Amino acid sequence: MLGVLWTFWHLPIFFIPGHLGAEPGMIGVGRALVPFLFGVLALSVVFTWVFNHTRGSVLLAILLHASIDACIPGLGSLRVYMALYVLYIVVALLIIIVTRGHLSYERYLHQELTSPQFGRGAPDHGS
Repeated sequence: MLGVLWTFWHLPIFFIPGHLGAEPGMIGVGRALVPFLFGVLALSVVFTWVFNHTRGSVLLAILLHASIDACIPGLGSLRVYMALYVLYIVVALLIIIVTRGHLSYERYLHQELTSPQFGRGAPDHGS
């Protein structure tokens, strides 16, 4: 769901010819938009893993997004972006395989629920 919303957030950029591999016309936009959707779906897995694995750090997710934006060219051929999307998909698949699809959420949730501030797992001081 996040990846689809993220794709539509970036939709206006595809109407700039040459940006993210887009070409003029609806067919040119569609040829760039569909691969972008798959790349963004993969990146949403990566961002979710980073967010959950860093105990919900929005700052690190923002820094990851900024570093990706800084490394990709603003203008380029669709082949350049297709290579990047394939890389994103491979990284996402590796994360899914290594975490067995959990993306660290259960561990993060378990740590939060057993911390003393939630009253579970807190030491009993004889009260």
